[in-house]
Amino acid sequence: SLICASLSTLPIYREGHEGQLKKKSVNAEVQGAAAANRARLDQFKKSMIQLRSTSDVARELVRFLSASLASRHALIYLWKEDQGSFSAWPSRRGIQEHFPLIDPFLLHMTEHPQVYERHKTIPQKEMRQEAERFFEATGSTVLIPLVINESLVGVICLAPNDDRRLGPSDRRLIEEMRSLAVMSLSNSLLYARLEGILESLEEKVRERTQELEDAQTQLIQSEKMASLG
Repeated sequence: SLICASLSTLPIYREGHEGQLKKKSVNAEVQGAAAANRARLDQFKKSMIQLRSTSDVARELVRFLSASLASRHALIYLWKEDQGSFSAWPSRRGIQEHFPLIDPFLLHMTEHPQVYERHKTIPQKEMRQEAERFFEATGSTVLIPLVINESLVGVICLAPNDDRRLGPSDRRLIEEMRSLAVMSLSNSLLYARLEGILESLEEKVRERTQELEDAQTQLIQSEKMASLG
């Protein structure tokens, strides 16, 4: 009877053992994904420090977010001084390519630079329709505004696979990424302005040099004419 009792507990033991193995497998999978994301973030930090141009920053941002948040759709709208608008990078079919500076929802995100998810209701009633319009126009379900000194310089647009909603770990990753992105974009914009200033100075130096050469040539010609009487 003792043997029978022991045998009767085998299915229960087997189920409990299988449950523990499954739990260990899930934990290992979660830990592996977390380690992979941490490695990507470390590499992202190194890349952000080294990058210079805004296009390089945008490329690295899109690559990092597509991999880390498993997004089928990732792009960034950056402020283009020469166009006077926020323009999509990379350019894609089926989305709105440009947004004016005075776009209502862009102005709202400048004042409220939080992470926006399409399924979450925005408290401000007047902004709900504007938010839905922006989500639809960009083909995204997650919006991440990038603000420097109370000025909007870019908006990251994502659409995670299967419309997956962001979890706490995703939000922590986004916030860490966002601080790096804002710093890098600030540096790249400053770098671009300095390049523009240097190019302008070089052009002025060339123009002034040419003026001096022309004046010297005229002086030499005048002296020759005077010597000939």
